[in-house]
Amino acid sequence: ILERKVVSMKNDFKKQNQIQKEKIALMENSYKNENKLLEDRMVTIENKCQSKNEILERKMGSMKHDYKNQNQIQNEKIASMENSYKNENKLLEDRMVTIENKCQSKNEILEKKD
Repeated sequence: ILERKVVSMKNDFKKQNQIQKEKIALMENSYKNENKLLEDRMVTIENKCQSKNEILERKMGSMKHDYKNQNQIQNEKIASMENSYKNENKLLEDRMVTIENKCQSKNEILEKKD
């Protein structure tokens, strides 16, 4: 009787052991599948981020180029305005000298009359 009980217990343990091995194998497969899905999602997210970053980098490069062009145009306008004002100032100074000379000549003529 004891031997049969021992044999029966051994068989029960073997069955339980087999069931646990199968559960472990199922869990491992489940986790492997879940990990694979997570890895795939990560790769997808990384690819999307990389694509967005590339687009943003191109936009930034384009914006830098646009701003450089705008700055160049503004610098040229400023230089043109400076030249224009310098020329205008030169003309005004020349007129002032001419007026001063006329005044001085008139004053000299008036002083001679006195």
